[in-house]
Amino acid sequence: MSAKTNDINKKLTELYEPYFEALCTQNNTEKRRRNPLLIKCPDHYFDKGNIRIMVIGRNTARWFKHNDAEDVEECQNLYETFYREKYDSDSGNEEQFKFIKDLNKEINNTSNVDNIVWTNVYKAPEIIKSSRNIPNDLQKRREWRKMHYKITHKEIDILDPQFVFFITGDSTQNDTDYIIPVFEKQNLHFTGIKEDNAMAMIVGIGSKLNFICLRLPDPKTKDEYTTKNVLEHTSTFVKNHQR
Repeated sequence: MSAKTNDINKKLTELYEPYFEALCTQNNTEKRRRNPLLIKCPDHYFDKGNIRIMVIGRNTARWFKHNDAEDVEECQNLYETFYREKYDSDSGNEEQFKFIKDLNKEINNTSNVDNIVWTNVYKAPEIIKSSRNIPNDLQKRREWRKMHYKITHKEIDILDPQFVFFITGDSTQNDTDYIIPVFEKQNLHFTGIKEDNAMAMIVGIGSKLNFICLRLPDPKTKDEYTTKNVLEHTSTFVKNHQR
């Protein structure tokens, strides 16, 4: 692991530590969540020639049901192993991970996934219906969400991606819930591209953020033909716009 990667991982750990107990808490109750999504920088992310890709999904529901982490670094290590297993899985339930692995292969010409990073806007489930302790206070919900938006924004700042792929769904409501709040003080301009029933949303970011952001459809909701076209279209776009 390079000195650069070690430095980035130190910054990520320092980012998460003040929020850890809140992220592990059931909407400000005493009930612990199981393992919020806290990430590490992959070993080859900053390799020369690698196009730095950051994937951002919606939420982290039931990704870990056991082995509650006691601290930030243990949680980061659990998810490092989790991602490795997901990318290596042949299960038909891992469409999103297969899609990102295939997309990385198209863009970076490698089957290695130690050069891309994945996070989610919400690091833990917002609502667990079986719990009796969920507050109905709308303001508390808003504050809980704002905490996640802030963390995600800082993750992007620390990891300095060249391209960010939001796989948060196709609807404009999803933009409102998952994308726009992450960049709350930036000017966003959305333009749609439709080609052979495939859609990628280009997000123009204000000058303070030096990357290009795409909103891609959720692979779990698309057929094989559409997914193939999204792969081709996105990889071509990235190659034409890399900095």
